[in-house]
Amino acid sequence: MSAARRQHQRINFPCQVADAAHSNRRSSTATQSSANNDSDDSVVVVQHDDENAITWLKLNRPSKRNAVNESMVEGLISGLDEAVARRDRTRLVVLCGEGKAFSGGFDLSGLTTATATATPPNDSCGGGVGSSDAVEDATLLHRFVRVEQLLQQLYRLPIATVALVHGK
Repeated sequence: MSAARRQHQRINFPCQVADAAHSNRRSSTATQSSANNDSDDSVVVVQHDDENAITWLKLNRPSKRNAVNESMVEGLISGLDEAVARRDRTRLVVLCGEGKAFSGGFDLSGLTTATATATPPNDSCGGGVGSSDAVEDATLLHRFVRVEQLLQQLYRLPIATVALVHGK
C-alpha cells in the first residue's frame, strides 16, 4: 500500500467511545490480552493492531469511571512492557477508557481498604503500638513507588504515546 493511501486510511478504535462512530470498522488483525491482578473489574485490556502498528491500552473499569487502582497500575505497566517487546510491530501506543470517561483519577477508596486489611509483621516483641502503622506506611509507599514507576515508564517510552481522552 502506498504511503499516500495509508495516510488516509481510517484507524479502528477498540474503545467504546469510538466504537459508536466506527462500529463496522474493527480490525481483523488485532490480538487481545488482559491484565487483571486482584479484582474482576480492575482490568487493562491490551490490543495489538499489527496492520496499523498500534498497541491499544484500554482502561476497563467503567463502573468506577476507570478510576486507577493498584491492579490497573500493574496492568498498565504490563501493557507498556508488551508494547516495548513488540517495538518492531508497534509505532504508537494509545491509552483510552471504556465507558463514559477516560479516567476519574486515582481510586482513593482502594487506599483505605488496603491499609485497613494490612496485617502487622511477626516480630519478637509481639507487635505492639505502631507496628500496624508501619505496615500501612510501607503499603502506601509501595503503591506510590509503583505509580511513579508507571509514570517514568510512560515518560521514557521509546514509542509515541497518545491518550484518547473523553468524558464529562
